[in-house]
Amino acid sequence: MTVATFLDDLRHKGVQLWADGDRLRYRAPQGVLTAELLTALAEHKAAILTLLRDGNDAPQHGALPQIEPDPGTRYEPFPLTDIQQAYWIGRMGSLELGNVATHVYLELDGGALDLDRFRDAWQRLIDRHDMLRAIVREDGLQQILPHVPPYALHVADVRPLPSDARAAHLEAIRQELSHQVLPADTWPLFDLRATILDDEQVRLHISLDMLILDAWSLRLLVRELAALYHQPERQLPPLALSFRDYVLAERTLRDTSAYRRAQDYWWERLPTLPPAPELPLVRQPESLRHPRFVRRSGRLERDTWQRLKQQATQHGLTPSALLAAAFAEILTTWSTSSRFTINLTLFNRLPLHPQVHDIVGDFTATTLLMVDNAAGDTFAARAERVQTQLWSDLEHSQISGVRVLRELARIQGEGARAVMPVVFTSTLINQRVSQEDQPTLGWQLVHSISQTPQVWLDHQVSEQAGALVFNWDAVDDLFPGGMLDDMFGAYCQLLQRLAESKASWQSPLSQVDLARYDGIIQRHEHADSPALRAPDDEALRGADTPSRALVREISGLVADILDLSDVDPRANLLDLGANSVEIIRIANRMERELGFRPKLEDFYRSPTVVGLARAYEHQRHRSQPPSASARTESELDRRIGAIPLLVDPVDREVFKQRQPGLRPDDQDKPRIPLDRGDVEAALSAYTQRHSHRHFVQQPIPWEAFRTLLGCLRQVTLDEHPKYLYPSAGGLYPIQTYLHVRPQRVEGLTGGIYYYHPVGHWLTLLTPDVDLDRTIHDPFVNGPVFDEAAFSIFLIAQLSAIAPMYGNQSWHYATLEAGYIGQLLMMSAPHSRIGLCPIGSLDFDRIRHLFALDQTHVLVHSLLGGGIDPDCGVSRSSAQEVAYGMAPAADDREEIEL
Repeated sequence: MTVATFLDDLRHKGVQLWADGDRLRYRAPQGVLTAELLTALAEHKAAILTLLRDGNDAPQHGALPQIEPDPGTRYEPFPLTDIQQAYWIGRMGSLELGNVATHVYLELDGGALDLDRFRDAWQRLIDRHDMLRAIVREDGLQQILPHVPPYALHVADVRPLPSDARAAHLEAIRQELSHQVLPADTWPLFDLRATILDDEQVRLHISLDMLILDAWSLRLLVRELAALYHQPERQLPPLALSFRDYVLAERTLRDTSAYRRAQDYWWERLPTLPPAPELPLVRQPESLRHPRFVRRSGRLERDTWQRLKQQATQHGLTPSALLAAAFAEILTTWSTSSRFTINLTLFNRLPLHPQVHDIVGDFTATTLLMVDNAAGDTFAARAERVQTQLWSDLEHSQISGVRVLRELARIQGEGARAVMPVVFTSTLINQRVSQEDQPTLGWQLVHSISQTPQVWLDHQVSEQAGALVFNWDAVDDLFPGGMLDDMFGAYCQLLQRLAESKASWQSPLSQVDLARYDGIIQRHEHADSPALRAPDDEALRGADTPSRALVREISGLVADILDLSDVDPRANLLDLGANSVEIIRIANRMERELGFRPKLEDFYRSPTVVGLARAYEHQRHRSQPPSASARTESELDRRIGAIPLLVDPVDREVFKQRQPGLRPDDQDKPRIPLDRGDVEAALSAYTQRHSHRHFVQQPIPWEAFRTLLGCLRQVTLDEHPKYLYPSAGGLYPIQTYLHVRPQRVEGLTGGIYYYHPVGHWLTLLTPDVDLDRTIHDPFVNGPVFDEAAFSIFLIAQLSAIAPMYGNQSWHYATLEAGYIGQLLMMSAPHSRIGLCPIGSLDFDRIRHLFALDQTHVLVHSLLGGGIDPDCGVSRSSAQEVAYGMAPAADDREEIEL
């Protein structure tokens, strides 16, 4: 179906369309523009606007290039599409979750199949469709071969074998073909076999490399194969168009204004595009040399599916948007972040030739869909937000998701990996794919599985005979045992609830989450399941699944302390009014009743009942016998844990005044007095390295700000790069990022910046953003942030040091951040700038603004602002502080409870 045909169909329905600048306006009879038609309008908006602006929507006069097939160059090499390049590179073992072909494997029972007739029908398809004779050369170009030898269908006759031997044969073929990686530079890129089970039954084994075809191509092949098998004398219409013609024509669209607008849209969004869902993992993806996918399948029968679609229509949603939103709900529940990006697969054949839907090829494209479920809205509201974002993205689909990820990796720097490994694939988005005649072979599907390189989880939906059919193909070895079964079960239950209950559409996120606790977690309630534990701290925060009983117990004690009737397990306790005294009371109660006292960083990392419960489970895990690699850290924790924690503010102040960091007097040891001038020098230095918690509100002069950052600039000595601070191995893995508040530094717009020490410049990563003060603790550092003009974030890129120092990398990165912090604090007063070191903050909430990869870790941060010239510490007051005679006004603990 071309765009012009689509417009003709709308006109017959009474729909009027016109262009209004870059907007597509419409007028239609009530009820005519269904959610499905609106999705199609959004998907083809750019092409429709082009036709409407041209004043003639006939295909031969449209502004989109119309392909003139070039049979003379049909067999010359031509470029891979964006998605083909991604697939081809993904086959290589050097990449995370590589050694995988983009591949589909099918097993079909074909009754008493005439294998000679089947072989002839398949050979006719090879001769008919160019891409069934295609290869990908070693230089990364694809080429259609003019001639190939007759295809030899391998047939195994297992009728003489006993039943167990027949079963073993079938299993062996499945193991061989289900994850097959055929050489891309050798024909054929498919492997068809047949097993004669008995006189009435033949099983077909079909292995297809999806480098050369897409989902629509597969349906086309099955339909034509059936036609040629049942009617061997039938002549199919000749094909003038080649996939090569299409690829070259499509590349010319990159010179259009629509392509440039789409590029601007995506490039502007890159700094704020969140990462993939942070699902719990039990191993790192790069550790899997040969990933194997496992399929989970589900189905909504026609009546249930129709009710669900009716519910979606009533809420103004398309079926695909509804299913994507439901999938996002499940991902949100298991992810440590409710703001993430998933990969959407599209099957977009532009109307560049009347035969564009009749040829085989990989026309697949992807787009990146951002999901933001942070707000506790109803499901209907969140689904509408997903659809709005999807429509906006589809309007700019001229830029593929592959190209967006490449640009994201480029701006993140050398070694960065921009991967979105959770995929949603819907043939419902494309009306032609879902509504054309279904395959007519009539054979029974026995088994199927698909794989895609660098993908963890691929959720596929389609409609078959009026029913919804959906699959999850996932690399199970990445995830805790049983977790994907639980997620898939929760997804199935959610679809059923949405189809049967209107109330489910109005449920807040917390209620959807609680359904997980009520319906799924029960079987884990009384068992300590190591399979649900991830091996490191970062994964543990998402992998630990606290039991329902534990969540209820903590909810009860928190509600009692806050004087509330009940507490939502995922509600922010600070938003509910918890102050410093109540936080201490919560910690005291948990220690008394549960034998566990949450650390301050546990609370501020996730100030919710679920966060406290996860911290409890984390501590239980760490109390188990440690592995050899963890013994040093566990021993340190044991030593620290043996020291009583002071919680009373008076006790803490008395402890601090005792100066416990000093070694007790060794009166029996000899002493060598030092010159008094050395003490005076130390006092002078103190006035330079003073920690400031109050700042003037005038903008910082640009010259002062530039001079401060100059102490971090790279210099060259003996042709080697050097800095004013040391770094292990001269690697300098600490990167400096800044958040500048609006109108607080002369000449700089508010936003997130990266400081480049070689070029001595600032790169604006995310403009026009001011951070929320609640990323800091609300009692001490929050007020400092309110007055500050800027924040400094010292972030380690571990991939820049780990290859040389392995497990010691974090230790050395921490030392380097300390050196940088000291250098900044000693340099700042010369520019009349004060700095305040910050011990902890909720960086996860703002991480998406910095365009980082997964190897970036925040080590340290500082708040800064202008200081009054007369606000420095006088010598006399400095002496009083040094000798313990009086506390300095600004000398406070960074986080005081």
